[in-house]
Amino acid sequence: MIQDVLANYGLARSVRITQLENAGGFSGARITLIEGDTGKYCLRQWPTPHPTQQRLDWIHRNLLHAGVNGCPVPVPIRTSQGDTFSKHNGHLWELSPWMPGSADFEKAPNSKRLLNAVQKLAEFHQSTAQVQLDFGPSKNMISRVEQLTRFPAEMQSMEDQALQHPSRWIASLYGQLRNCAELAQPCLYELSQIATQPMVLQPVIRDIWHDHILFTGNEVSGIVDFGAMQMDNVALDLARMLGSLVGDVNDPAGLRALEHYGSFRPLQDTERQSMQWLDRSAVLLGSLNWLRWIVLEERNYDDWQAVQRRVEILSRRLEQMSHE
Repeated sequence: MIQDVLANYGLARSVRITQLENAGGFSGARITLIEGDTGKYCLRQWPTPHPTQQRLDWIHRNLLHAGVNGCPVPVPIRTSQGDTFSKHNGHLWELSPWMPGSADFEKAPNSKRLLNAVQKLAEFHQSTAQVQLDFGPSKNMISRVEQLTRFPAEMQSMEDQALQHPSRWIASLYGQLRNCAELAQPCLYELSQIATQPMVLQPVIRDIWHDHILFTGNEVSGIVDFGAMQMDNVALDLARMLGSLVGDVNDPAGLRALEHYGSFRPLQDTERQSMQWLDRSAVLLGSLNWLRWIVLEERNYDDWQAVQRRVEILSRRLEQMSHE
């Protein structure tokens, strides 16, 4: 099947094919490394029914424009028919250059890497703002307000199952979340004040965190995984990135990073004001989501080690927040 897809791109059958487990994260995408005489490529098989052809075309238009402006993103390669993706066996497929580097900020953090990361994010935002720009309330903030309103009831509904779960890291996550439960109310209040205000809306990544930022030395050599892109405010991406790389966005390193970002793409007052609450709500609601998926919905995952790692990252953030 993969050979049939590659034929749409004119790639020779002599390529080396390596299917990578869980490289597509938790989106359900399947990633395959393609190596041949002309280079290394990433072949992504998107799950059904996400994304739609219309949505994937929109994501690709943003990546194409960002690539032209020099952003280190996986620019989709066109098929022999000129399309940026192909359809085969009920799935959408895309081929892009293999992005160099490693997602290793956690192993080798430094201020130069952090500033380079926010600079590349600012350049990406400047590029995608040229593709589409709007003005209105943030749908993501409105959604978080709704989720935070339900937060106490959801916590209560899963308490027994979570604390008695056979995996200790699940019980630990619930315990840490319970310790931080009082933070949900100020998050709800602050985001409620901002969510109704018009903001600059443009294409944003939404899921830009440690594992999606590749470094070669101190330089950002790749930003990957754009399946969650949508129209919203840049504060979502900044809070997500800094929360993952630094922790508290009000940490001195986080504040320096915000200033550096602002020298490339100036931040509005409401964007700055929302940053802390977007970060905290992301940790609270992200933890709650994982508990719901595992404890109540009993979802199954191909790579439980990756799930445990994500849960433990959230547990550490919750512990940090409980002492702030």
